[in-house]
Amino acid sequence: MAQTAWESEAGRKWLPWFGKLFEAGRDVPPNHAVRLVLRLASGEADALSGRFITISDDVDSMLEQVPEIKSRDLYTLRLRTEGENRSR
Repeated sequence: MAQTAWESEAGRKWLPWFGKLFEAGRDVPPNHAVRLVLRLASGEADALSGRFITISDDVDSMLEQVPEIKSRDLYTLRLRTEGENRSR
């Protein structure tokens, strides 16, 4: 579907950068994402709950490093607001 969008007239007009991903071989087949989602949904990686994980990540390696990931608060996203440090 992504390649179809890239090859369309509208895709070339509104997503001119998108084709470069395919040309560079950086496109990812949908089944890679499906495998990751199924693995995460299985509960096997619950120790990584709340972490930012992509299809490029080595989940097996991450699972071996859970203590370090948690202690260093790795693979997390933060939203910091102006008032978060104010006394309540």
